[in-house]
Amino acid sequence: MMVKAADPAWQLRVQGVELAWTNSYQYLGVWVDKRLSFTAHAAYLRERTQSRLNVMRAMTRISAGATFSVLRQYYVHAVRSLVDYSAPVLIALSPNQQERIEVLQNTAMRTMLGAPRWSSACVMQSETRLLPLTTKVQQITACRVARVLQRDAEGVTQRRLRLAGTQGAESLRCNPWLLQCTLATHNLARMENWPQADLPAPTFRAPPPWEPPAAEFSATQLPASKALCAVEEMRQHAFMAMAQVTEPDSVVYYTDGSADPDSGRTGAAAITRGAEVCERTPDHCSTLQTELVAILLALEHAQHRRERTVVLHTDSRTGLQALQQPYPSDNVGLVTAILGSLQSLAAQGRRQSGVGPNYPVKEDTKQISAELDIHHATVKLPLFCFKEIAS
Repeated sequence: MMVKAADPAWQLRVQGVELAWTNSYQYLGVWVDKRLSFTAHAAYLRERTQSRLNVMRAMTRISAGATFSVLRQYYVHAVRSLVDYSAPVLIALSPNQQERIEVLQNTAMRTMLGAPRWSSACVMQSETRLLPLTTKVQQITACRVARVLQRDAEGVTQRRLRLAGTQGAESLRCNPWLLQCTLATHNLARMENWPQADLPAPTFRAPPPWEPPAAEFSATQLPASKALCAVEEMRQHAFMAMAQVTEPDSVVYYTDGSADPDSGRTGAAAITRGAEVCERTPDHCSTLQTELVAILLALEHAQHRRERTVVLHTDSRTGLQALQQPYPSDNVGLVTAILGSLQSLAAQGRRQSGVGPNYPVKEDTKQISAELDIHHATVKLPLFCFKEIAS
């Protein structure tokens, strides 16, 4: 096979046998064509993954079908592994070919979620916690390049990659593969806020099953939904809930988080008698995250108080439910940071209780959260504003 050149008129002979010139050849499972466009390998990849996607569809029966976790694991190990293996050559595909490869994952995600054909790819990627194949290919290629550059033995590949890293895009335009490898490496190096694993907080200790919870949780049941209840009615129910948990020698906090749907700016606040604690949270955080941050701010402030009992009032039922999960799966760092603070207070012999809702003072905390301006320092907490993209 002649690479980027016309086939010569003469034939190559090996032990008296003439070898015909070919336009593509499979080497180590990758189809290499003479123009190094790798379109032949892209077609081979689509054909090979189609049979595995058919098996995946057969696993999604209405009765006795596979669960989402099983389907996702099958896709990652049986389908996407083919893309991961050939990532260093897929980086050189044209944008049109990359879109055709992306269709493979979109089809698999619709099968996993049972989503209709008009479902957005971004939404499905968020639900399945899967990266776009184009981004995944760039990451794998950048990691392979980094491994080559870190080899002890100096080689031609190392020198060529180092030289390409110092050249501009115009100099590498004649070599699409080298250009895309260089761009992928530079993009990975420039990402300062690269998503880290959502790990438990270092202050958190997983309690054994027989250990009692570090805090007491209770929720006020309203006679109807908040939209149907009058303000005075909700205020009365809140005062009744507060009276039930109020004890001598106790400090009471009212927490709330707010999010601006237009600008995406978010904030959290906690108020108690004689003190107000408020922080700006990263933009586009969810309401649940801001509510949890407000609870954490109150607990951190309570660490310096001397009262025996700490009472927190919040209007986030989902926040209280997240704190009662024995093994949190979402917002792990933030939830475990709160649980770690509760364990620290319990170790001091102090009682904590979380109660919802806090309607009488909700407007005060909302106002404090809304008044947080851009000059306020952003709280440094393990917040993940989007689904983890670990896979």
